[in-house]
Amino acid sequence: MDIRPISRWKRLIIVHGIRLYCLLENATHLMQAADIGLFSPLKSSLIAAVKEWQIGIVGMAITKKDFPAVFKKAWDKVAVFGTAASAARRSGMLPFSSDAICMSRLGPSLIAASSTHYIY
Repeated sequence: MDIRPISRWKRLIIVHGIRLYCLLENATHLMQAADIGLFSPLKSSLIAAVKEWQIGIVGMAITKKDFPAVFKKAWDKVAVFGTAASAARRSGMLPFSSDAICMSRLGPSLIAASSTHYIY
C-alpha cells in the first residue's frame, strides 16, 4: 500500500501533462457554462413571461398550477444550442482556453481587499 497517495497522483499529472489550477473559493462559477450564459438570460426571460402572463390575467398572482407553462415559455426561448455554445465558449471550456476567463475576476473583492479583519 502506498502511504503517500499524493505522489502517485503527482506522477500521473506529470506523465499526462495535466494542468491543475487552484481557484479561490466561490470562483469556480466562472468556469460553469450554465452560470455564465444560461441563468441570467433565463431569469430575464422568466420575468418577461410572468409579466406577459399577468397582463392576460389582471390582478392574479401566478400559482403552482400555472408556473410550469410560464416557465416552459421562458425556457424554450433561452435553452437553445446557440446559447449553450456561447456559454461554453465564454467559460473557456469549448474550445478549451485559459484566456477566456479574466484573471482580475479571480482576485478578492474590493470589500475583502480593503477589510482589516482577516481570519488566519
